[in-house]
Amino acid sequence: MKSLLKTIMWITVFFTSLTASAQRIDIKQQTVAVVGTHEGDMGYLALAGAIHANCNWGAIYFDISTTLGKTYLSTLYIAKTTKQKIQLVYDVPAAAGQCKVAMIGLQ
Repeated sequence: MKSLLKTIMWITVFFTSLTASAQRIDIKQQTVAVVGTHEGDMGYLALAGAIHANCNWGAIYFDISTTLGKTYLSTLYIAKTTKQKIQLVYDVPAAAGQCKVAMIGLQ
């Protein structure tokens, strides 16, 4: 039993270290180029400027089924229609994959 618990603990530490290798990016004064939704509850945005190379399809994604995701979508639509700059914090995977929004604010 102790060896099983020890093995589970090491597996947990291993997978935690893999997910911890992701990077968080904070950029300011960005212009929203594209805002959209697809595949059910997935929202996305693209910026006029460059984003991290590990972000597949040049987009950053968020879940619009949550209250926070709906707030992100509203904030992005405001920024897009009024041409207001945003501050964006997003998480980048260690290898190429889907980048995810962590925070959006109007500037």
